[in-house]
Amino acid sequence: MTPLVSIGIPTYNGAKYLRESVESVLGQTCRDFELVLIDDASSDETWAIAQAYARMDPRVLAIRNSKTLGLVANFNQCIELTKGRYVCVWHQDDVMTPQNIEKKVALLEANPQVGFVHSNILMIDDDGQILSEHWESDSRQDCVCPGTDFFLKMIQPGKNYVCCPSVLARRECYDKLGYFRKELFFTCDWEMWMRLSLYYDVGCLGAPLIHFRRHTGSESYRIEGTIAEIEQELLAKHLVLADHGERVAHAAKLEKHMVAGLAREQLVQARRAFSEGRIEEAWSRLRIGVNLYPPLAWRPECAGTVVRLLLGRATCRWIKSTLSKEKALRPR
Repeated sequence: MTPLVSIGIPTYNGAKYLRESVESVLGQTCRDFELVLIDDASSDETWAIAQAYARMDPRVLAIRNSKTLGLVANFNQCIELTKGRYVCVWHQDDVMTPQNIEKKVALLEANPQVGFVHSNILMIDDDGQILSEHWESDSRQDCVCPGTDFFLKMIQPGKNYVCCPSVLARRECYDKLGYFRKELFFTCDWEMWMRLSLYYDVGCLGAPLIHFRRHTGSESYRIEGTIAEIEQELLAKHLVLADHGERVAHAAKLEKHMVAGLAREQLVQARRAFSEGRIEEAWSRLRIGVNLYPPLAWRPECAGTVVRLLLGRATCRWIKSTLSKEKALRPR
C-alpha cells in the first residue's frame, strides 16, 4: 500500500549521528510512513547501519548509490524514489520529536491550499545540547501565510527563514514544479521554498518539532559566512524570478531592489569584518557589493569603508583616539 508519508534521508559518511536520527523517525506517533535511506557511496559504516535498519523494520528501505552523486542529487532521489502523499527530506544528523510528522500532516490535511509546512526548531550541538531556538521569531507561532506574502519575505536580503529538515511538503508540489536545482549546492532549499510559495500558501507550527544539529562536519557549517554563501543566495533568487517572474508583480523592479539590498548587506559585512580584523574578507565583500550594485560606490558609507581599509585598523584607532581627546579638551 502507498504510505501517507515518505521520509527520505540522503546520507553520506553519516555514521556518527545516523542511528539517533533514524530512531527519532521510527519513534514517530504517526505510523503510516516509509523511511528511505539513500547512501551516497559512503566510506564509513553508513551503509551497514542503513542495511541493519532495513532488515529490522519493513517500513525502512536502504539504497546505495554506485558512486557519489552529491547532496542535491541525493535530495532529489529522496523525492523520486519515495511514494507517499507527503514528503520530508530529512537530515542524517538531526532529531525529530515524536509528534513532528503527526502535527504537520494534520495542518496539511486541514488546509488543502498549503503546499508545505515548516516548524520552529531547537538548535543543538555535537552532543545534543541546546544552543538556541529557531532564528526567526515568526516561526514561534502557528499560522498559515499567503504564499505571495511569504515569497516577498523570502526574497529580501538576509537569511532563509525555513529550516530545511523541518519541512513536510505535498508530493504534488514537486510533481508540478520540479525538484531541487543542482547548481544551487548551498541554497537549493531556499529557492525551492520561494518557488513553492508562488503557487501555494505556507504553513508554520510554532512548537520546536525538530532538533537541528549544528556542527563542524555539516555542509552548512562549511560554507556559512563565506563569500560563496552570498553568491548562492543571489543565484537562488535570480533563478526563481527568471523562471517564475510572471507570478510576481513588478518582478524586474523587485530583482533590482533585491540586488541593491544584497549589495548594501555586503557593505555592512565588510565593515564588520574590518572591525574584527578580517581585512581580506572585508575587501572581498566590498568588491562584491560594488560589483552587484555599482551606485553603491558613490555612497558616503562606502567611501568611508574604503578609507578605513586603506588606512588600516591601527591608524583608524589612533585617529579616533586623537579626535576623542580633542573633543574632551574643547571648552564647554
